[in-house]
Amino acid sequence: MDLTAVFSKTVKGYDEISTRQNRLPFRVRAMLIVVDGRHTGSELVAQSVFGPEAEKHLTTLLEGDFIAAPAMQTLLTGNPQDDITFAKRYILRTLRELLGSEARPYALMIEKARTAQELLRDLEKLREPLIAGAGKRTADEFWERMSLVLAW
Repeated sequence: MDLTAVFSKTVKGYDEISTRQNRLPFRVRAMLIVVDGRHTGSELVAQSVFGPEAEKHLTTLLEGDFIAAPAMQTLLTGNPQDDITFAKRYILRTLRELLGSEARPYALMIEKARTAQELLRDLEKLREPLIAGAGKRTADEFWERMSLVLAW
């Protein structure tokens, strides 16, 4: 595990915090809660009260797909081997949940994105329709999640 990476919660990580369906041990769950997409692994370990176990907890979270080093940072460099499929799937699923059938034209736009830059450009076009269709609070939550998924 690269402790210089900045880790963010994945969709599975957010689900675990709200549902506890995977029954993570208390200390591992506590470590999941402090992962914020702004601090490196070494910073999280240094700030942790779990001492040398903190790195093991991060490894458990990483291997269980509860956290990830944001892939979008490498995508923005234009490396053709990288893929935006995960981000697109997450965005499409979330849009369908929030907007229902109204999401269709926006979903088609997102599906056509081939690069991270195109995806970011298309997401910006969703700001106003999302506020109008789902409300300001829900739109703000969407953008908060997108910032973690896309590592803005």
